[in-house]
Amino acid sequence: ITCNRTKASEIACNVLAPPITGSVVLELRGVPFFSVCYDASNKGNAKMLPIVVQFFSKFGVKYGILEFIEQQHESADALFNNIKYVIEANGLNLNQLVSIGSDNTNVNVANCYSHILHNSVKHGNEHLLFDIEGVLLKIYSHFGRSSVRSQELVKYFEFAEQEQKVILKHIRIRWLSLLQSIERLIAINPVIKSYFLNLGNNECPGLLLNFFTCNKGECSLYFLTNILPEVQAANLSLQREYTTGVNLHNIITNLIRKLNNHLRDDFFGYLDGLYNDFNNIKSKYIGSKEKYDGINKQIESFLSSNLGASKRAEARANDGDGQSLCDECEDEDTHDFDSDDDERDARCHKNQKENRPVRVDHLWAYLIDGEDVPNLKKLVQFAFSIPASNAFCETIFSHMKYLWNDNRNRMSHDLVGAELKIKMNTHFTCAQFYDYLLNESNLLKQIQSSDK
Repeated sequence: ITCNRTKASEIACNVLAPPITGSVVLELRGVPFFSVCYDASNKGNAKMLPIVVQFFSKFGVKYGILEFIEQQHESADALFNNIKYVIEANGLNLNQLVSIGSDNTNVNVANCYSHILHNSVKHGNEHLLFDIEGVLLKIYSHFGRSSVRSQELVKYFEFAEQEQKVILKHIRIRWLSLLQSIERLIAINPVIKSYFLNLGNNECPGLLLNFFTCNKGECSLYFLTNILPEVQAANLSLQREYTTGVNLHNIITNLIRKLNNHLRDDFFGYLDGLYNDFNNIKSKYIGSKEKYDGINKQIESFLSSNLGASKRAEARANDGDGQSLCDECEDEDTHDFDSDDDERDARCHKNQKENRPVRVDHLWAYLIDGEDVPNLKKLVQFAFSIPASNAFCETIFSHMKYLWNDNRNRMSHDLVGAELKIKMNTHFTCAQFYDYLLNESNLLKQIQSSDK
């Protein structure tokens, strides 16, 4: 099949997008509950509004785009009418709607935990030894507004024989930019410090002069590099597509527990690193012990490939009685009569080979599949239909920006909406989408026909 731009647009809008979106609608008609999320993004003088649904399908939490609307006004009445129209036009019932997710509304009826974590870091920054956020913004603005200064900085990199790295811009309202900006500043700190301290005639801003001439600034930087990864990991967990209201308590309490551990240990960074190292070695030992030829054979093979015959014999002679490489692991093989069965089972389970984590929604989908538990099933479907954040809508805007770039600025909003529905409602790779089309003879006939 060969086609020009017009035919390709018609195929996307009238052939591919409708049945793909229709499959999502069919699933929605078969569940008792769903939620609607929306957000608005500017494209020129128009407001683009995706209407997104979340529900609990047979295999777990699922998202989909029902419609991609161009809306001139963001009034509450206009939003309500559009959402109501989309729901009813697809044969859905408003009684199925259990929650609405939105962003930047004039009335907040609930809390977005991604915003809460971001604001916690923002306000916590005020209690540090140094205003790190202010320093990052000051450094970026110093070079971002002057190509002469940027060229001068290049000379410092060349003199220090260090690879030049761009100073990352930190945006106050972006959740995940602070840590990356701090890590980049640490990587190039000696060069940046030399540059500012060598400025003459009082050209160095006072904030930066204080930052580079006292130890408090560097201490604050390294403190944040130990704390922010925990916050950022929690923020990323909140923004996963399959995160729902069910996961909120676990994500937030885990973050609080980790931060409290930092306070209790009073030893940031090193203790956790040592614990992780030990667990890695311990896992390697357990995995090796469970292999068919045992750990002794594997160690002998390792020695054979790295040592000569004499050193290999010396190593075996020094083994003595072969003391356990990991006494804690070997103790699991003995029966501890002083502990109850539950404690022993939990300890044994903890020391098994690490398995890939199972998503909570997948677990519940598996547990209720084929079971006659209608009340529990409804409860599960209700709980998992509630979104934890508006992250899926934000993802749509990221894809929209990529699709609707300067080279494709003549695209209509209908075509952009069709491409987004095809991409976001299927999650196919290119190869999988190709195979999907080959198996859909009706779609191929419509594509080849002139009736579109």
